[in-house]
Amino acid sequence: ALNRDSLDLIERCIFLVCLDQADITDLDEEDDLVNFNTTVKRDFVSLGEQILHGGKTMLNASNRWYDKTMQFIIGTDGAFGLNYEHSPAEAIAIIQLIEHLFKYIDEKARERFHRSKSLCELPVPHRLKWNLNQFLRQNISLSKEQLQNAIYDFDLYILEFTDYGKEFPKKHNMSPDAFIQMCLQFTYF
Repeated sequence: ALNRDSLDLIERCIFLVCLDQADITDLDEEDDLVNFNTTVKRDFVSLGEQILHGGKTMLNASNRWYDKTMQFIIGTDGAFGLNYEHSPAEAIAIIQLIEHLFKYIDEKARERFHRSKSLCELPVPHRLKWNLNQFLRQNISLSKEQLQNAIYDFDLYILEFTDYGKEFPKKHNMSPDAFIQMCLQFTYF
């Protein structure tokens, strides 16, 4: 019943918030807490890996639920991103949502944040609990091993392209999305 209830909560939610831990190298040795006074330098590749699968160390790999359409990932080191499962809707809807959130945050940054009135009272967030027998533990262990192999087989390189942006295809009466799709097909070819 405990596992069923935890799965049901995940299935019924609109999105997930994944609260990721910082890598152990980012911890303060004295109190095992993240030292927010030091700047964490992160490149695009490590950030992309963190958002996609929790990072090569697998510290946060079990903190993803890929069947969910949206997962907002927030790390104690300041990493923030969205993992989006594309099949239910085109990405443009999510892009509009994220742009709305950024605009809202920017507007509210000038004033104090305060809780808006809600249509219904939401339950207090809590950690989900699971009842794991030996069979489930063995399957989890096997799944972790398979995930680790998939992570090691996955190569990510990010090129920050600055020659032009989304206005270039628009100027030539092309859809930016179609332009990117054609670029991906051409690259694959």
